[in-house]
Amino acid sequence: MRFIVVGLGAVGGTAAALLHRAGRNVVGVARGAHLDAIRRQGLTLATPRETFTAKIGAFGSLADIAPQADDLIVLAMKTQDTPAVLDAALAAGHGGAPVVCLQNGLENERLALRLFADVYGVCVVLPSAYDTPGYVEDYGHPHPGILDVGRWPSGRDTVSDSISGAFQDAGFKSLSTPDIQRLKAGKLLMNLGNAIELAC
Repeated sequence: MRFIVVGLGAVGGTAAALLHRAGRNVVGVARGAHLDAIRRQGLTLATPRETFTAKIGAFGSLADIAPQADDLIVLAMKTQDTPAVLDAALAAGHGGAPVVCLQNGLENERLALRLFADVYGVCVVLPSAYDTPGYVEDYGHPHPGILDVGRWPSGRDTVSDSISGAFQDAGFKSLSTPDIQRLKAGKLLMNLGNAIELAC
């Protein structure tokens, strides 16, 4: 199983670095100065326990990554960028790959299902940040985050089990769940409360 992580920012970068360190086949898509830094020196992840650098393959576009039979397209960008990335994945020959939405909200999976047969949602609880090219920070302890995964809109299967197992091997808390849409809707409601906390 090869993880193609599109968006190596706070969430995608943390997941990619930890999956890579756990021995998983990981490549990523980034842009600008962040892409240049990762190509030059690798992707550095700082956590409460350690700081390490993952030497993952980094590309500027999905068109630069030759498809493989065991690919997973992991979306880790903002929702406004999702349609263009899905179109790029199809144009690059990745149309047969499962799509994994490592994103907040409920729209990304719906967009993916219009074009891809196999779509998986991830409920992301991952306190992290990215503001320096080539460098991301994760603040979770004792686990870097919680990444429950399931088939969209419902169900679990061997693919969701394998993805969850990979996340667990990388140090995350993760379940393969048949009810991922409900979990993601609950996380969205939690996020809406952030505005109230900010105002107070």
